[in-house]
Amino acid sequence: MDNIPPQVQAKIKEAKEKQLTELDLSNDDDDSFTEKILEIIQEFTVRNNYASYARQLTDFFKELVLNDYNKPAKLTEIPTEIFELQQLESLNIAGNKITEVPKEIARLQNLKSLNLIGSRLTEIPDLPAMLPNLASLRFSWKASDTLPNWINQIQQLGIDLSSNELT
Repeated sequence: MDNIPPQVQAKIKEAKEKQLTELDLSNDDDDSFTEKILEIIQEFTVRNNYASYARQLTDFFKELVLNDYNKPAKLTEIPTEIFELQQLESLNIAGNKITEVPKEIARLQNLKSLNLIGSRLTEIPDLPAMLPNLASLRFSWKASDTLPNWINQIQQLGIDLSSNELT
């Protein structure tokens, strides 16, 4: 676990010790960023107070820069320690820079929900075949404009394909 950010290590350790069924290692705050900017702009539009608007924007960006240093580094791979957590039913690793899902994920036989939105996947193994209890799969697929072939075989799996570049 040496190359894993300390915040992620702590969450994995807690999941192992407490036998948690859910693990959230998401690292995506783009939505909250957008919402806050829109809130500031809306207040400016309603009140038409430039001084207040400028102060709020300045404070927001100062906070953003300071918090950016405290954010956990984005994962580039799924930590192998996760595959020891065989009790997991839900794994959220959205908003990271993960490029592949290793075949070891098949060890998580109790997994019902997997969120990979915002990842940089270049290849996706046949997850429904590997994870028989999987009921919900969310992923971003930007490597191609077509989906993996195994997706045609799915009959009862809920799939979220938002944030994709499919044509």
